[in-house]
Amino acid sequence: MFSIKENIKKWSMICLLSPVGVSLFGQSADIPILPLPKVAVVGEISSEKITYGKLTFGWKGTDFSLYKAVVSEFDQWVVPASGAALEVNCEKMTSVKALRSVLKALELDEKLAEKIGAEGYIIAGGQREYRVIAGNDTGILYGLQSIKQLLRSGYTAADIKVVDWPDFSNRIFFDDISRGPTSTVEFVKEQIRHLSEMKYNGLTFYIEHVVQPLSHPDFAPVNGKFTMEDIREICNYAREYQMEVIGSFQCFGHFENILAVEKYASLGDTPSMIAPLNPDARSFLQTVLGELADTFSSDYFNINCDEVWDLGKSKSAGRVAEIGADRFFADHILFLHQTLGAKGKKIMMWGDMIMKYPHLIDRLPRDIVYLTWNYGGIDYEP
Repeated sequence: MFSIKENIKKWSMICLLSPVGVSLFGQSADIPILPLPKVAVVGEISSEKITYGKLTFGWKGTDFSLYKAVVSEFDQWVVPASGAALEVNCEKMTSVKALRSVLKALELDEKLAEKIGAEGYIIAGGQREYRVIAGNDTGILYGLQSIKQLLRSGYTAADIKVVDWPDFSNRIFFDDISRGPTSTVEFVKEQIRHLSEMKYNGLTFYIEHVVQPLSHPDFAPVNGKFTMEDIREICNYAREYQMEVIGSFQCFGHFENILAVEKYASLGDTPSMIAPLNPDARSFLQTVLGELADTFSSDYFNINCDEVWDLGKSKSAGRVAEIGADRFFADHILFLHQTLGAKGKKIMMWGDMIMKYPHLIDRLPRDIVYLTWNYGGIDYEP
């Protein structure tokens, strides 16, 4: 990684030497691609907007079916009466050596081949033809998404060279659908299209009660919920954009919406917290989590378990006094870890309670993913 001073120095040299628009490691070149690509070299930009009457796609080393959804979106820029044609040729190159050769031919730094990785891509071309070269199928998808952005904006540079790769392997959009209007399936599909264009590879929801398991269909709101079939439809649609949907369900506190339903009131330790020692409550969680785990596509599942402020304040007060609130909390997390582990899921949870009891890091399984959630300037790096 370059330091800020190194970046400024290198950028100054590029500005002095190059008559074209350039982007290098985060410096903007006024190219309408988001996120901004790491490298962009742009030739002369034409003021004439090109309308395409024909778009054709070529595939080498990859399967068209992986990109069918995003390719169908290109149709909106086709005007049959227009005579101009655009060809987009996509090629997967798994060899770093081959990628280096492509970069060399484009007069770009060959060392970028090592940075492209699993999800990066190269775009080269202009007004009549684009090439997308990537190390795997996901990189090609993101290259296509960037070309789609160029077409939408009417960007008509004669020569464009772009190299980009993600800074983070997991790029997940988190949508709270439990406090306010719950999204419709069609709206979520629209979200997926936009998120894929922004190169997200994951989507998840904050869920307290807005799902309707087949085993317990009566705690979900009448208006504003996802059925199991809805979730399957969303997951299948996300896969068309090579995106996973991470399951979620509040499993400790924030349980007031379910406990407010008379049938489930007895499962509560307090009006807002499920009772971990209640066999019926455990059975409820096992059943509901089992259904959700089988339905959501990702290998990860968020059990949430944040803001469990009611520990030891009601039915469980005796047990908490006996073993301590920290162990009481950890024992329930171990139960949830075992329940979802049996379904092949790795659990995620918010880290605020762990920040309160940091010694639990050594008591709980090492494969738990802690999500950064706090109320101030806490440094999670340690």
